[in-house]
Amino acid sequence: MNRFQRLHPCRVRLQLSKLGAQAQQIEIIAYRLVQECFNNIGKHAGATHVNISLSSADGNLRLTVEDNGVGFNVEEALAKRDSFGLSGMRERVALLGGQFHVDSRKEAPKKGTKISIELPIAK
Repeated sequence: MNRFQRLHPCRVRLQLSKLGAQAQQIEIIAYRLVQECFNNIGKHAGATHVNISLSSADGNLRLTVEDNGVGFNVEEALAKRDSFGLSGMRERVALLGGQFHVDSRKEAPKKGTKISIELPIAK
């Protein structure tokens, strides 16, 4: 996150709930998903604010990444054959039996992108 902020003048707000120990696979996937979100925001969004929330409840790990960037057409982005960012994220989440949702808007007043992910946590 510090490296991202050095490269992209952006306010990042991180909200973490007490998660406790998680399976290493879940920790790695969550890290990679956040990393890819930062990569996409840095390359494409032009955002000045990013909010990241990570919590667990009801046997699920919940990750939300929201920015106030330029937004994009979700269907077009997921359909690109030469791009693996969003589609790779969606695939990783699906392989773990999770849910992946992207909402992005290009027009004010609610310009920006929100990615919501739920991953089942092994008991």
